[in-house]
Amino acid sequence: MIEGKIVSRIKGGLNVDIGVMAFLPGSQVDIRPIRNLEKLIGSTLKFKIIKLNRRRGNVVLSRRILLEKERESSGRKPWRPWPKGKSSRGLLRTSRIMGLLSIWGGSTD
Repeated sequence: MIEGKIVSRIKGGLNVDIGVMAFLPGSQVDIRPIRNLEKLIGSTLKFKIIKLNRRRGNVVLSRRILLEKERESSGRKPWRPWPKGKSSRGLLRTSRIMGLLSIWGGSTD
């Protein structure tokens, strides 16, 4: 893990200063895609080096890997199966072959 400051936006991602200039691909900035990468310029964040080519001077970073590990270690799972025998009240919105979409709390907005 290494700390660096996001310096500028370039095609496909961001330039990060970690003592040398490194590239942070747009797909590796966060777990979900970020539309406005410019808002991160000037931020100091932690990254993981995923590719290093000393001969060419290329360094590629990832923040996404660290965020995914953090999510795993917190024990939070994005989708949990519904406990067998447990009931709840809500509005069933649609039923499809792949599963159910329901709204909890009775709102139909």
